[in-house]
Amino acid sequence: MSEHNPDIVYVGGGKGGLGKTICVDMVIDHYMRREKTPHLVDSDNSNLDAWKKYEKTIPSHRVNLDVKDGWMELIDLADEHPQHPLVINTGSRSNEGVDKFGPMLNNALGDLRRKLVVLWVLNRDTDSFSLLQGFADKMTKAELHVGKNMHWGAPEK
Repeated sequence: MSEHNPDIVYVGGGKGGLGKTICVDMVIDHYMRREKTPHLVDSDNSNLDAWKKYEKTIPSHRVNLDVKDGWMELIDLADEHPQHPLVINTGSRSNEGVDKFGPMLNNALGDLRRKLVVLWVLNRDTDSFSLLQGFADKMTKAELHVGKNMHWGAPEK
């Protein structure tokens, strides 16, 4: 048996329009090509594109990560489905929930025997970087990968 169960992949950025949904698509495709069934956990209530795309093809769950119960539900999903990777699609404003309740997941990772892999998408705005720092301060056990979407904003920034 492996050292840990399949990863929990958190796709974030704290802002809308960064390309998080495209990133979720790539992660789900990655797992499906390896014949692993990912579970989509969609917490973006303002943009249901990922949920609509996958709800009929892979196990999909809508979870409100703005509230404590949503984080508890996420931890329960990870515990109830240890053989499946979880792919979390987040919406803008997600850092408020992370600030308040994210440490619950951070602290549960050892018991879940899971690794939290974060794919953080930012743009050229300076607030993207401050949101990233706030996230990293709370989610100290995450393996953090950062991608910069260069499509939006003036290149000189």
